[in-house]
Amino acid sequence: MPKQITAEELCSVIGDDLFQKCMDKFKGRQFYFNKKANPFKDITQRNEFIYNACINSGCKYETIADRLDLTPDTVRRIYYNMIKTKNGTVAKESNK
Repeated sequence: MPKQITAEELCSVIGDDLFQKCMDKFKGRQFYFNKKANPFKDITQRNEFIYNACINSGCKYETIADRLDLTPDTVRRIYYNMIKTKNGTVAKESNK
């Protein structure tokens, strides 16, 4: 079980006023602090990066997985799903 932070710990970092403002706005909700900052704005952008890394630079799945904190199997699955998606898009566009 990950260590939970207390209200006092958070308050000591962001200050009383900001803590109270957050409590008023988000009371009853939870927030998770990621261990690593995600460099992508969304999953689509991440998946495009994986696809391009495989196609353009020939990176190994393991290299990409290490960089993105994923498993090589996850990178492989995303890559093949992107191929299917792009092939489906190309086929649809060529039928127009």
